[in-house]
Amino acid sequence: MSKTAASRNAVDPLIDEVRAVRKSISDRVGDDFDKLAEYYRQVGEEYRTRTGRFASQKPERPSR
Repeated sequence: MSKTAASRNAVDPLIDEVRAVRKSISDRVGDDFDKLAEYYRQVGEEYRTRTGRFASQKPERPSR
C-alpha cells in the first residue's frame, strides 16, 4: 500500500468529529443546500458580532 493510500485510510479522531458535526448540521436542515447556506451565514453573523473584531465591518453580500 502506498503512503498516500495509507494516509487516506488513517483514523483521525479530529476529522471524524468534524465529519460528525457536518453531518448533524446537514441532517438538521434536511440536506437542503439553500438552508445549509443560510445556516452558515447566520453562524458567520453571530461570530462576527460575538468577537467584536469584525463588528465595524458590514457583512459582504454574495454576488448572484
